[in-house]
Amino acid sequence: MYIEESRSSPVFGNVKAVYNLTYDGQGRILSLVCTSPALKFVYQYNSNNTFTSDVYTNNVLEIHELLFIGPSSFVDSTIQYNNTNDTTTEKYIYNSTKQLLEKREYGYSSVSGSSIFNTEYYTYDGDGNAISQTDNNGTTTITYTSFPNKITLGSIYLPTTKYLPDTQTYTSGSTTISATHRYSFDNSQRLITDSGFESIGDTLIKSYVY
Repeated sequence: MYIEESRSSPVFGNVKAVYNLTYDGQGRILSLVCTSPALKFVYQYNSNNTFTSDVYTNNVLEIHELLFIGPSSFVDSTIQYNNTNDTTTEKYIYNSTKQLLEKREYGYSSVSGSSIFNTEYYTYDGDGNAISQTDNNGTTTITYTSFPNKITLGSIYLPTTKYLPDTQTYTSGSTTISATHRYSFDNSQRLITDSGFESIGDTLIKSYVY
């Protein structure tokens, strides 16, 4: 079980979403299902190094995405469409050590083909943790704790950081928003809560039930 809880948010108030998760025999996520709000993520893995991700709201399909797994065993590219007939594609660029360097996002139409509208760039520290992410809107910088990151929720085809974040700072123009994380663990040293305290007053708590 995975729980997201936003507390005392000046924008959203108090919101709590509880997800039940299922996995296949290889530890890959098959579904995340939340009853309130009625939200469902469903994954299907194919024999040709692709998998699909479907997002449902109130049992209505909102987004369908096809993801291609590359030689790095991570996602190489994607194509998705939503219920408003918008289609987007993504291309992931890795270095020789399988660190994600760029994620390029394209809009797509059957008339004009693909046109790029955003690129995310990443830099890393000596431990392989992403310490900055920059796109068309701004830059996020990240510092890390010494706690190993063992959380994937079964999403094994995207790279993860070696350690858990300590602080995250997002800057866009004259706007800066920062978040500080606090963690708790069970007797087996498994992560059970990740509390993020934002400078704008939001508190986001992620909880993990094993």
